[in-house]
Amino acid sequence: MFYSIVGVGGLLILIVSFIYRMGVKSQKPRRKAVDQFPLAPYQEVQWLSHGDEIRGWFIPAEQKWQNQRVPLIIIVHGWGSSRVSMLRYIDKLLNEGYALLVYDARSHGDSAGIPAPSGVSMRDDLLAALNYGAACPDIDPERIGVLSHSLGAYGSALALAHTDNRVRALVTDAMPARTQTMMESELRRHRIPLFPLVHILPWIWYLRSHATPRDTNVVAAINTSHIPMLMIHSRQDDVVPVEEMDYIRSNSHRQAIQYVYLNCEGHSSSAAEPLFWEHALPFLREHLQSSPTS
Repeated sequence: MFYSIVGVGGLLILIVSFIYRMGVKSQKPRRKAVDQFPLAPYQEVQWLSHGDEIRGWFIPAEQKWQNQRVPLIIIVHGWGSSRVSMLRYIDKLLNEGYALLVYDARSHGDSAGIPAPSGVSMRDDLLAALNYGAACPDIDPERIGVLSHSLGAYGSALALAHTDNRVRALVTDAMPARTQTMMESELRRHRIPLFPLVHILPWIWYLRSHATPRDTNVVAAINTSHIPMLMIHSRQDDVVPVEEMDYIRSNSHRQAIQYVYLNCEGHSSSAAEPLFWEHALPFLREHLQSSPTS
């Protein structure tokens, strides 16, 4: 009997250890190299988020704003990505006269690594970027917008509850809404079976990130904010299903959110769709008062 108990106990320890290792592995995004750069003039910049270095690009506005400081758009990448992937948004926004701030979240690109990156750490990195961007010379701190993709959009939405309305407008592209959906995506990427890990790993993420389910409730964060939002998602997204936007649409009581459905294939192809910009640019003009003069 004693040896049976010891054997069962040892097996349980092995199972728990295996599950924890899977949790750690799933919380380690791949590093995407910063090996491409904007064609427009830019500055390499850095600042701190919770004491860790964030690296990025500041791209000055190409047009002058008569007797005004320049509006800024902060561009936020998703999980396992880097600022390089956000180059696809830059030209359209520069043509509108905005200054841009594009950066690598912690544990991504060239920024410092942390033990347990998550949507919460991406939230905090955006809050640090807001502080940096608002202090840049010639930037109007009252006219800062955010355009963000995937888990970066999730972190950006979480940040709405902490920005003190410093963000004037938020555009999200392919944003997940539920922790379980993100776990499913990451497990598939690592080719790990979903059951039962998809139900257990979120709690490992919470433990390692020093977070709670309340900290990651994106619908609650959206509902506490009055910041205008435009949410865009493709019905053919093969990483974050469009049902995530439907979920927010069904559970948020805010009326001032605009929802746009696209039909492009893939998770990162929205910016190539004319319909994306047909909605995003007028939305940003409305809320950032975009009327540059040469």
